[in-house]
Amino acid sequence: MGILIGIGGISRAGKSRLSEYLQKQLQDAHVIHQDDYVKSEREIPRIKDRLDWEHPDSIHWPGLEESIAESLIKHQYTILEGLFAFYHKEIEDQMSLKIMLSLDKQQFLDLKKVDKRWGDEPNWFIDHIWHSHSLYGTVRDKSTLSRIHNIKDSDYQFIVEQVKNL
Repeated sequence: MGILIGIGGISRAGKSRLSEYLQKQLQDAHVIHQDDYVKSEREIPRIKDRLDWEHPDSIHWPGLEESIAESLIKHQYTILEGLFAFYHKEIEDQMSLKIMLSLDKQQFLDLKKVDKRWGDEPNWFIDHIWHSHSLYGTVRDKSTLSRIHNIKDSDYQFIVEQVKNL
């Protein structure tokens, strides 16, 4: 049975970049991007006139759980990265290491305002993203938690060593 590593944090904090780095540095590592398990647009909750990607009900949890279970059988390391990496208790309970990436609110706001992947987002929705993360992006069991604020290149090798020491 493989080792499950969770990488969570606010949007633009560096989750995907860190997970891809770990995959390259670790032998037999597989990354699961939570974004790949977003439900169809008609199933996603709405807030005002927008799809609420920032709500855990936007995720197809059974499919994600199945992929994690399969990956843990096939690979030495499974890395789950996403906004809600720690939301689902049964998934979080399987994690040997939880890495929480954070940003200051102003830094998040500055990064999000220039993020045009989905076009211009109104300020109220960017504030909603911050608030949703505080509601749904937290870790229950902090015993295997590693918090990194403003991740830097110098943090990457330290994380690789943490994982290798599991």
